Amino acid sequence: MPAADAQQTPRSAAGAGRRLPARAWVWALAALAVVAASACGRKLPPQPPSHDRAPAVADLALRLEGDYLTLAWTVPPPGAKGMRPVAGFRVERAELPAAQAECAACPLNFRTIAELRTPGRIAGGQVRFSETIAPGFRYLYRVVSFDERRLAGDPSPPVSLTF
Repeated sequence: MPAADAQQTPRSAAGAGRRLPARAWVWALAALAVVAASACGRKLPPQPPSHDRAPAVADLALRLEGDYLTLAWTVPPPGAKGMRPVAGFRVERAELPAAQAECAACPLNFRTIAELRTPGRIAGGQVRFSETIAPGFRYLYRVVSFDERRLAGDPSPPVSLTF
């Protein structure tokens, strides 16, 4: 039988062909399970990326002279952390027939009627917008500020007029 021993291939010094004991496999799988379970966290629907918002206009006012309406407001300061400087404003209007002026349940469809770029305006400066209006309607106006990336802030409280 010594000839049979001579035909066997020698094992490498690193121990190739040795199997891990069952206890080592259990510990390796347990460690993998802990890492996999803790690395992913809770599964929730994806969230849109948050963005800094431009501050809202707080002092929107209107003035009517004949059929010529003027809106005026103050450029808001950046304010609290997370607010960006204002780069411009969108003026939005909703119209209802005068017969529906007191309808609280009527839907308001605000549409952008003007966009005013105000680069370089300092907070506290006045902005004005004017237009001619037609009789027989209830007009509601609001202003939405936006930053240099054109990301909009919250709309101002609306002002209204029945003409």
